[in-house]
Amino acid sequence: MNEAYARVRINAMIESAGFKTYNYQISDPSVGYEHDVRNIIMRERLNRAGKVPDYHFYAPNSATPMAFLEAKRFQGIKLDDALKQALDYARIACDSDEPPMLVFASDSIQVRSQHADGSELSLNNYPIDYIPSPTLMCELVAAPAAAQGQAINSVKNIIKLFEKVSGFMRSDGMDAGMERLREFCALLFIKIMSERGNISARENWQRLLSITGQNLISEYKDIHQNYRDTYGDIFSATQLNNPSTLEQIISSLTPINFTNSAIDIKGEAFEYFLAEYNAGAKSELGQHFTPRHITAMMAALLAPQTGEKILDPFCGTGGMLISMYQHIRMGLDSEKPDFKDKLHELQNEILYGNDISGGASSLAKMNMIILGDGQSNIQQADSFDTLEQHAYDKVITNIPFNLKGTINRQQILPFLQASGIQITDYNSLCVVKCIESLKRGGKAAIILPLTFCHSPDYKHIRDYIARKGRIRACIRLPSKTFVFYTTAQTAIIIIDNVHVQQTDEFTYIHLKSDGMSQDKKREPVRENDMCDLLEYISENRVYEAPNAVRMQYRSGGSFLEFQQMFGTPENVWKLEELITIKNSKSMLNPDSLYAEPGLNSQSNLICVKGNLRLGRNINAEKVIANEGDLIIGTLHTNNGNGLFGIANREYICTSQIVATIREDRVPPEYLIKALRREFPRQLIPTDLVGRENFTKQQILNVLIPRPSPEELSDIFQEQKRLENLRLRVKQSQQKFDQLLSKIS
Repeated sequence: MNEAYARVRINAMIESAGFKTYNYQISDPSVGYEHDVRNIIMRERLNRAGKVPDYHFYAPNSATPMAFLEAKRFQGIKLDDALKQALDYARIACDSDEPPMLVFASDSIQVRSQHADGSELSLNNYPIDYIPSPTLMCELVAAPAAAQGQAINSVKNIIKLFEKVSGFMRSDGMDAGMERLREFCALLFIKIMSERGNISARENWQRLLSITGQNLISEYKDIHQNYRDTYGDIFSATQLNNPSTLEQIISSLTPINFTNSAIDIKGEAFEYFLAEYNAGAKSELGQHFTPRHITAMMAALLAPQTGEKILDPFCGTGGMLISMYQHIRMGLDSEKPDFKDKLHELQNEILYGNDISGGASSLAKMNMIILGDGQSNIQQADSFDTLEQHAYDKVITNIPFNLKGTINRQQILPFLQASGIQITDYNSLCVVKCIESLKRGGKAAIILPLTFCHSPDYKHIRDYIARKGRIRACIRLPSKTFVFYTTAQTAIIIIDNVHVQQTDEFTYIHLKSDGMSQDKKREPVRENDMCDLLEYISENRVYEAPNAVRMQYRSGGSFLEFQQMFGTPENVWKLEELITIKNSKSMLNPDSLYAEPGLNSQSNLICVKGNLRLGRNINAEKVIANEGDLIIGTLHTNNGNGLFGIANREYICTSQIVATIREDRVPPEYLIKALRREFPRQLIPTDLVGRENFTKQQILNVLIPRPSPEELSDIFQEQKRLENLRLRVKQSQQKFDQLLSKIS
């Protein structure tokens, strides 16, 4: 992506925030380019220093810039360096008695921000990673501290707001669930439209703030009806009749800037109000609303264009379609003659979405309207009712995980015929829906449960995917990506050249950091592997990305690294081939030492020789571990680690596998080293909620890389040499002790 193209996208980003980038009047919130800094004194300072800021932002009727932005091409200089460059410009331009400035850097995918004094620019302690609206930018310049409460950027805080509003509605006699959700979202829609600079919407909200009593109810119903007349059935008739309730809700929403919030407010509202209706139970629709930064990454991976047809068959509240819209919109050059035609095409002929929930599809339409879309082509529909085969260029979706119920064979007959496989579960049916909807050469990004990528239950559908197109990447997402909805681990499958090419080789990537903390708080952190991933994929070097492994696909195989064969079957052992399991025995001596299962908190992985935790367990089955035996704990932990080591004396084991190592096949030191690498790596994907232990067979199936005969011979020789050295050291120590004893 060159810098000129990046600037076209940044222009669209700036326009979406509410600034004018061309044909502007001095009274508009606007942006200037490079040398045309309006403030003459600032311009001269910059010229003397040879500095040219790419963009400068102005409040209405102002000649003094309130912010600089430095633009860089995506594969170019790191954004933190670009931000320092913008900061340098701001310090040169501003004198000590002049108003403070903000600085930004962007490559059209990401945005970094700071105050000109070098401090972080944030709302609610959440770094601003977008171009703020003109109003918010003015507030941040004038009084940064005062602007801190303007946006909600944590799920915890938005839930508090939902609880407050739901309580107001409960007091008004409104039913829990969809009735409260629709009412809340109607008010939210009016509020967000007022924030985005829509004059009539702003006047509507100001009128609602200025009146009380029955006049407020009458005014709200008139406004509400106007929206129903304009936008149709996404606005149901209002049920609010108590002016006090409406006043309290409006008062709660007014101080908040929803436009600049970093989370999908309507997606969170949908989940909250329906969970409240179901007494805290999660929605049975299997919907897990995808975080905004993940949908933006998926859109960047798919690189949608005008002229394409794009489908989300399980669109929920429309988050993925929004990201696709924004990605395309940022690529449109507003100064080109065909801009209006392409924008009209984007708003009406490109994006399509279905969702079985009427509430979710209505919210998706609201989201698209707020974005500037012409409601797109979103409808309430069961995506399994029809199969529009080979109709779309791109598919993007987060499938509804693990839907329950019996599949209607008559309903899915077209899917069976198109795919040529037997479908027995809804996860597989969702995937077939996505792939069969694509045209020849189409491309998809699909979020799936991680078990789909490795479980034997899904081997036929994995073969189907590999046969239908080229898998570019299987991207394992961080474990806490969907922590607010589910503990299920997830992955994104990127597939292209559908119906044209088969998969031979693909790349597995473990995305360890997505810029958010890996705990239930999900707060922003600086570590973020997504940036590098996008760069490598854009350059067709995905296999060089951090934590990437290039893999061959074999029929019935896995998409995950732990199942990658190390060449041919001759180059790998199963653990069961290298050890002999010892049988349990009845033990009568309760004073013997026991090896107790557990993790060593210091190593977080392995209790090594001589460091096994000791305890007592009199009643369990017992196995004697002699010196030199391998002890493997079956304890299952969330990170897939276990406990194992070589016994340095006799132990009694109650909850472990005890085995002798077949030293004719493998040196013990090599086996332990291989287990330290392969045991956690291969058993992590089997991490299921509620499982307390690994099964014996899971452990015995761990694959151990087999060295070549020459390498193995060298290892044996080195091991023998080490044993001789240890024996000589032991003998020397004994001789030394004897000498000391004579002296003493």
